[in-house]
Amino acid sequence: MEQLKIMGVLPVGVVVNGKLCNVVTLREMTLRDSLKTATVPDGVDEAQYYPKLAGIAACLTIDGVPKEKITHDFVLDLSEEDGEYLLNLKQQLSAKKKEQVQAAATLTP
Repeated sequence: MEQLKIMGVLPVGVVVNGKLCNVVTLREMTLRDSLKTATVPDGVDEAQYYPKLAGIAACLTIDGVPKEKITHDFVLDLSEEDGEYLLNLKQQLSAKKKEQVQAAATLTP
């Protein structure tokens, strides 16, 4: 099953090995992602854990940044502008999914 994705460019980005990395892809969250991010990981302070951000981290790729580096803490350490951008991108993805579902519903008898 192909997942819905949306691409964008972070306003600030991150520098990895001297290279600016700011091209992002956010895919839709799966039930597996939701279950995985619902529980606070070992070693993480519960007061500092935000499941919504963990969900974004699970579904996010940033060109030039290894996937295993994109964690809840990584997202928390992004600039405020980049964080707001990712939250907005997630809303756009949700809207796109709703449009897709509505379009499919009109095609079904």
